[in-house]
Amino acid sequence: MRKLPRILSSGTLAVGVLLGGTAVADQLANNEAQAEDMEMEQAVEPWYEYNGYTGLENSQGDFFLDQTFIDAVAYQNFTINGYTIDGSTEAFEEHGANHSLFQVYDQQIMQGEDGTVFGLSFPIQKGEVSTAELFNAYGETENTAPSNPDETAYYYYQIEDQNLQFITHDGWVVEVRYGGDLMSHS
Repeated sequence: MRKLPRILSSGTLAVGVLLGGTAVADQLANNEAQAEDMEMEQAVEPWYEYNGYTGLENSQGDFFLDQTFIDAVAYQNFTINGYTIDGSTEAFEEHGANHSLFQVYDQQIMQGEDGTVFGLSFPIQKGEVSTAELFNAYGETENTAPSNPDETAYYYYQIEDQNLQFITHDGWVVEVRYGGDLMSHS
């Protein structure tokens, strides 16, 4: 008679250990799956890197039409000639008072005293990218320049918190400004 309670308590204990061990194993597997999902999310964040001139003939200055570039700008993951740009108004307000302006290839770069690069201006070979191609990639927007759009026009876009401006002349993109409060509207 004494064996029956022992058998029942041993059986209950064994079932409890088995269920508890399974729950721990399931939780560990779930944690690993969540960690893998987080790594995958981080790994798919878009980036774009450009090296060289942008305004010379055959320099592939039309890279800014690429959807990968547009997506990278949204994530502040665009690098040009080794400089990653933060083209937000916030970056300009934080670093704009004390900055230097320098040239790399044919691009003008604005950099704060702490090394933060927050502005970029680069030329585009006239005849390489039309206003129609620009609108196809970014959508149509209003000319913000006080001039006739058939002559010189300024088209402004905000992608997330990043600021872009395209300057066109006679229907062709001739300059791109990224951040730097659009290079202080120079």
